[in-house]
Amino acid sequence: MMTDHFVNNPDAFSSYLYILGKVHPSKRSESTMQELLSARGNYTCFAPTNEAIHAYLQTLVDEGLISSPSWDSFTDSTKLDSIRKVIVKNSIIDGGDIETQRYSIAQFPTENNAEFPLPNLNDRRLTYYSPESYPDSIYINRDCPIDEKNRDILVINGVLFQMHKVIAPTDMTCAAYFRNVLEKGTDGYLTFAKCVL
Repeated sequence: MMTDHFVNNPDAFSSYLYILGKVHPSKRSESTMQELLSARGNYTCFAPTNEAIHAYLQTLVDEGLISSPSWDSFTDSTKLDSIRKVIVKNSIIDGGDIETQRYSIAQFPTENNAEFPLPNLNDRRLTYYSPESYPDSIYINRDCPIDEKNRDILVINGVLFQMHKVIAPTDMTCAAYFRNVLEKGTDGYLTFAKCVL
């Protein structure tokens, strides 16, 4: 099972395994994502390494959200839960009861920037990207590289990919984007932003 792979590879996945045990599939569920990934199913998991999670926490330090890149530096439990959910729910696609909806590389989209058919657990569609100059290199959402050696790892309940960056799409809305354009006075959409807002 997926959870067994994380347990058996603590040097790569101990941080991810830890937060899987803290995140629940839904508000009504008492079980954790760790328990979910230890049961039968058809999951595609883009699991970030310990280094990737540490780097993501460092970006939160750089943004001034936390004081150091550790779980202990969160002073707000709501923010802590939110960050854990971002890491976990953006990394998993649930294929339900259909085995063909667990995605190995052979089932990935074939065109750059094409979306996976199913959304992740955060209800976002992930995209595929492979640079023409280096076709063995595959990125999720254009900037999250899949490890070239640790990919297409088949387990009983799905397929695993080792990631070198946390998949964390921005939550910025169009209105927020245009407000940002107006505040900074940047070129591009400035006139349109003035018309809209």
